[in-house]
Amino acid sequence: RFHVLASKSSVETTVRFYLCRDRDETLARVLKPHSLVVIGRRKRWWPAAENRLASRLRKLGHEVILAETEWRDG
Repeated sequence: RFHVLASKSSVETTVRFYLCRDRDETLARVLKPHSLVVIGRRKRWWPAAENRLASRLRKLGHEVILAETEWRDG
């Protein structure tokens, strides 16, 4: 589904999936310096794990966009 969405984009997009034990370590290893990272998150009023991940990535020098979305099952 992500590859289909990326192929319809007018912006050059790469989709990769990584199975890992430590998400932060993996991201630090695979992201190029100053990468643009888009993180999808559910619309909530309280801080969530996505916010903490965005903060850590920004501290590593990456540009981060948190994209809020309405959650739909199915």
